[in-house]
Amino acid sequence: MAHSAKSPVHPNLAFSIDLLELYQALFERSCDAVGSMATALHTYYQRRGFSILNKKGGRLQDPFRRGLGHAVQWYTTVKTRLEKKVDSFIAECVSQPNEPEVVADVSTKRQDSSAEPQLHPGRASRHLQMRCPACFGLAEWGQSLIESGGDVHVALDGNFHHRHLARAGDGPKAGIPEWIIPKSDVDDAGERITKARKSKPKSYTPLVPHEAIDLCKESYDAANESKQKANAERYDDTGIMCLVCRHDIPIFLANIDTPGEQQKYAVALLQELFSHLPPQATVSSLYDVGCVADRSLKMYDILPEQIVKWLRFATSIMHAYGHQWSCQLVYNPRLREGLGLTDGEGVERLWSRMRRLIGIERSQWRSRRLWLLDRQTTFIAGDLREDLGSWLVRRLRKGVQDQGNHAQVQLWTCGVPVETLRLQWKDQVAAQSSLRAHAPARLKKELDEVLSLQEQLEDIENSIATTKSAIGKSSKASKASKTSKTSKTSKTSAKSSLERLTSLEGHHSELKADVEELYISLNVPEGFPELEHVGFDFVRILLMARDLKINIRKRAIGSFFEWDKLDQASGGRAEAQGTKLHQHTRKAISKRAPALTNSIKKYNSYCENLEKLYKKKWGIPLPKALPIKLADLRESSDLLQDVWITPITALTETSEAGSTLKPLWLTDIDVRNGIRSMLKLERCQEEHVCLQREADNLARWYEQELRAVESALGQSKNKKYMVLLRQRHRFLAELHNLWTSALLPIERLAIPQDIQQHSQDSFEADNFPDTIAVLAAEDFLLEVDAPHEVSHNETLMPEEALLLDSLDDDVADDDDITVDNELSSHLPLPHEVSDSHDTQPHRIIAGDHTAGVPSVEFTARDIHRLQQPSERLNNICLNGGARLLQELYRRIPDEAQHANDCAILTTYELPRIRFKASDEELWRQTRGSLYWTKNTWILPVHRPEPEAHWVCCVYQLQRQRLLLFDSLGSRKNWGNDIQDAMTLLARLTLIAQKHGMTANVALEGWSVYPVVTCPLQNNDYDCGVWVLAFIASVLRGFDHTGITEVALSRLRYYLFCHVLQLPRTQ
Repeated sequence: MAHSAKSPVHPNLAFSIDLLELYQALFERSCDAVGSMATALHTYYQRRGFSILNKKGGRLQDPFRRGLGHAVQWYTTVKTRLEKKVDSFIAECVSQPNEPEVVADVSTKRQDSSAEPQLHPGRASRHLQMRCPACFGLAEWGQSLIESGGDVHVALDGNFHHRHLARAGDGPKAGIPEWIIPKSDVDDAGERITKARKSKPKSYTPLVPHEAIDLCKESYDAANESKQKANAERYDDTGIMCLVCRHDIPIFLANIDTPGEQQKYAVALLQELFSHLPPQATVSSLYDVGCVADRSLKMYDILPEQIVKWLRFATSIMHAYGHQWSCQLVYNPRLREGLGLTDGEGVERLWSRMRRLIGIERSQWRSRRLWLLDRQTTFIAGDLREDLGSWLVRRLRKGVQDQGNHAQVQLWTCGVPVETLRLQWKDQVAAQSSLRAHAPARLKKELDEVLSLQEQLEDIENSIATTKSAIGKSSKASKASKTSKTSKTSKTSAKSSLERLTSLEGHHSELKADVEELYISLNVPEGFPELEHVGFDFVRILLMARDLKINIRKRAIGSFFEWDKLDQASGGRAEAQGTKLHQHTRKAISKRAPALTNSIKKYNSYCENLEKLYKKKWGIPLPKALPIKLADLRESSDLLQDVWITPITALTETSEAGSTLKPLWLTDIDVRNGIRSMLKLERCQEEHVCLQREADNLARWYEQELRAVESALGQSKNKKYMVLLRQRHRFLAELHNLWTSALLPIERLAIPQDIQQHSQDSFEADNFPDTIAVLAAEDFLLEVDAPHEVSHNETLMPEEALLLDSLDDDVADDDDITVDNELSSHLPLPHEVSDSHDTQPHRIIAGDHTAGVPSVEFTARDIHRLQQPSERLNNICLNGGARLLQELYRRIPDEAQHANDCAILTTYELPRIRFKASDEELWRQTRGSLYWTKNTWILPVHRPEPEAHWVCCVYQLQRQRLLLFDSLGSRKNWGNDIQDAMTLLARLTLIAQKHGMTANVALEGWSVYPVVTCPLQNNDYDCGVWVLAFIASVLRGFDHTGITEVALSRLRYYLFCHVLQLPRTQ
């Protein structure tokens, strides 16, 4: 058994390498200190009768802790160096592109900053590619920051819990950290910032008024560099800052050694990132105070102009809602074009994974603390890299599909054209980003004094009311009293109360005069000339309401975050907080709740007073009252809207009749909802494009890395490292399985043919052929209660049929399968969908029982399934939806011929075959379709649990083809379905002939074609909608549907609206 010594110089104690590997794995997952493992070893040996003695024969109390700690560190250092050596061999074998691999210096001349970025070949450093190949595996760089959000999305944030006690000391160096940038780089960035801020600020056109950014700066501690977040005398290192990619993988860390979160750390991390990127790379950075950082870099020469030009800032999504609304219009990633569904909260999730280190690292040596952070970051990055394939699928399902489908339905429901919504959104951004929408800093400062005096006025008014009440009670008591002593006391008390009342009223009059004088000194008409003719009291209350709402919004959002923390912990999404922290959080929420409630009540009273004083000619939008309950306040969209302090006459339009029209984004609720849905849908579409690009990056990096490892294995100079190179090769094979196990829109990962022989875990091709062998329908007839005879000598056993299938290598020509690429444009909505929310009454498709056509009744639950984007469809939805589609296409002249030539069988036909239903039962259930007169039969099929999946078969009688449709692209589970489908064909033909019908159906020479060769469906609930899309294309005369997954939700909504137009059941 191999062992590792605690020291290479004095190896007086050694530990099993297996034990060190076990401890390392435990530490990566639990961050248990080495003392726990050492104590456990000591206890284990003592219980078995072994004791460690010193030179004097005494028992050592803690014999393993120091030695085990050193052994772990030395062993990890040796492993790290070996891994770097192996990586250098592989890096030498990586094929070099034509363009330079990295930027050697951030001052290297980049492309013309005045031109729009264009795609250029290049490669990020191997350092970045190994950390996140999905982000940094690009072959071409220069995506537009405005339209595409740039080539790379990163996030920045600091954490001041990872502190280090100064009394713990420095200790010997534990090696050079791999993830933490040097302190000298951070200090250089700090010196540049200090020097730049002494110079005159550059003039530039801000996207957000400075007044709004100043308010954001006051709201966040991260923007306050002078605020101390840790005791500088007690802690020498106060925290860490991290830069992560959009997949939450850490890229670089910076050690914070100042009391506050200074801007130099973010600048140093960004500068380090750009030093590893090609000159044409564009980057979007999400930061809590991205608006403040963006202004600083544009006002001062902190970073080279070549970097600033291709760097765009945004705020992280969780902190965005604490910013001013005009700031959100520009920096909120959900409102800003190009950022997709990137949220910028990856650093917060990283802190959650590293929280267990906090207690350990505070008392370690200073260098060992950095080493622990570095090693834990290595493990987390590797863990997240292996999960990249699943991450892409989760984002595709939970983000693009679920959110996109919901947004699409909401967009259709609002009934406003998208072009109108875009114009209204453009007008809204222009209006709410205007400088006139913000009060000057001087006005806000003096308005705070007005508010303070106003509060004193209200207190005095309450005291006056209390005193008057006391005087009234005293007067009644004196009248009721009959004794002279009591009467004298009452008169004395009444006189004292009257004197106090007189004093309060005098003070009230003086204070009221001071308020009016101070307000007049604000000179509001000069700062806002458009308010000159607006009533004095109205403007005063309006300004106070605006300032109060900003305060409410900040308090409310802080409470939302605390409730989220409790909800996630109790729901299992986050780690349990423990009784102390749970009670502390609830106590903090309860303590702040009354103040927040009182502020909302005061704001609502302002709204009531404004409504009483309001005159239409002023043209100022009235603010809306806010809900007092926190749950309702969270769902209120009015919380994020600022109070308008200027008239909207400049925004109004004049109608043909001469009347003024207020902007729709301000007055029409449907337009506001439509704008939100439009923006959400656009972000989902951007995210889909980004996911496709990242999947391409993974495939490109994987092939490059696999070729490099193969090349390194073939070089004799690497013979000593063959074991480690083979381990890397096995890791890539496992990585292939991890990444390809997920459902992706396109099959992206494929091991190149020339190196497949070296990959033991290569992707196994599906043995099911694209075209199945020629079959005879009568070969699948089963023994049933029927008068006709079947020759069992000609019957193929299922095993023989499948064997025949696997021997046929013929593939259908692409020209033989016609694809319907225009289905999404042939889904007209009904003229009236006003009752789209009325899903309670049942709807019915009437049938004709005398002709064998059954009715289909949609219950409220069935209609709900159609309405909700993530609900699975049932038999009623499939059968009724197919019937409804056929009826709709029969009304369209160009589609009627194809629709009338199709017989739609129900989802119950195949189960009847499997359970050997009689001929009479089959005839009674299918005769209404007149199938013997049709050239195309459509058969939807449901596969039961555990698969629970919808597929479809289409019989093309003239061409003798059976088309198989499976939205998952699988061809392994068709065996039983094909047998039963061919049995159904034969039995229905013979039954029709038995009843005197002419059924010219050939029962021999049939071919079977799977029309889906790669997955179309990327979730676990849309299979039924995909089948209906396929049926719709067949009804239109095509063999296959070309509908996209984005348009699929429109088909669901299309059917939902038409079902609501059906007659209600009586």
